[in-house]
Amino acid sequence: MAKEIRIAKRDFYIFNILFLLSCGRGNFRYSEIRGMLKLKDSQTDHGLKLLRKHFLIIACIIPTKKGRIFVEYRLSKRGKTLLKTLNSLKKYSLK
Repeated sequence: MAKEIRIAKRDFYIFNILFLLSCGRGNFRYSEIRGMLKLKDSQTDHGLKLLRKHFLIIACIIPTKKGRIFVEYRLSKRGKTLLKTLNSLKKYSLK
């Protein structure tokens, strides 16, 4: 049985993160997501944690030579399926 995802009215920026990751450009880093959507650090962090918790996005960890780690985010198969469903609902509602 599928788990229920509860999103409060104030947390609709989470959908903006999903739609940004679906734009087809590939992977996005934390600072790119925060900057493009003009979100606060707390909103970006909360949104990414929630989306990872429900397996809607995947965090790709990339180590560098200097010991730093970069994390890039992309949609998972489950996230792509959710967006297809939301787009279908949108088309249906506009009829």
